[in-house]
Amino acid sequence: MTRPRRLALLLAVAATGCTTELLPGELVLGVDVPVQTWWGTEASRLGDRVAWSGTAAAATAPTAHELWVEGEAGAADATALAWAGDTLVWAGPSGGGVGDEARADLAGVRAMAGFDGAVALAGRDGVALLDGVGFSTKAADAVALDDTRVAARACADDGACTLRTWDRVSGADLGEADLPAGDGGALAFVDGALCSGDPALRVEDAAGEVECEDGTSIVGESGEHLGRAIGGGYVAGGFSPRLLPPRARLVPLGEGPIYTLEAGAEAQPLSLAGDGEVLLVGAPFQAHAGAPAGAVFRVDR
Repeated sequence: MTRPRRLALLLAVAATGCTTELLPGELVLGVDVPVQTWWGTEASRLGDRVAWSGTAAAATAPTAHELWVEGEAGAADATALAWAGDTLVWAGPSGGGVGDEARADLAGVRAMAGFDGAVALAGRDGVALLDGVGFSTKAADAVALDDTRVAARACADDGACTLRTWDRVSGADLGEADLPAGDGGALAFVDGALCSGDPALRVEDAAGEVECEDGTSIVGESGEHLGRAIGGGYVAGGFSPRLLPPRARLVPLGEGPIYTLEAGAEAQPLSLAGDGEVLLVGAPFQAHAGAPAGAVFRVDR
């Protein structure tokens, strides 16, 4: 967990207006596009993870030990979350919860993904569904699922990562996926196609990329490490001061505008969730009242 002292060293790069023209099709959130905003408290890291049920938004604020639902904060040591229908599932270092039920067996879960009422888990004990169906006992740090498959990523200490998929019903191992797999990258199914991010975090000025099984390929711009987040039909990396003007870009996987945040903390990672109607953007080091606090932005499309 990142310490508040470390957060204080991540100075926010504030922009009162773009001094250089944006690229064609880019729209600034909060300027060109209305947003609803939740602000965290100092060093809370609100927006580290976000999730959308179709009707409700949720987000973690891990350094404040809070779990936010529809703008209301509650106490929970949550670092991963997903919706199982209308029930929120969350996990952290010491346990988790399914709705109002405490679940000690969720300790150590690093990532979750929800789809059509089901939730897939990835962590130190492997890859499984919330109902107990298991796919692998190898530790994993990213997971995705849809109605037919489960996918997960495992990374070695040297940063080399592999993707593997399984049949969701039979549990059969479908082998490795032929997609770039980068440490810290996002993993998601988009309209039946698996998409994977390779943000190249170990390369300072890396652009990053996202590739999908359907042939979709998006390469980022200098220093934004695209591929750290995939959700709501968009992909993102982090805030890049190397872009002119400095900004974070949210790039659509299909049709739609590129959204931008024109203020942020250098190298701030983003999180995404949503559907065709709503896009949630988590910005865990976003400055508020002069300090890094974190924020969640909701865009109604």
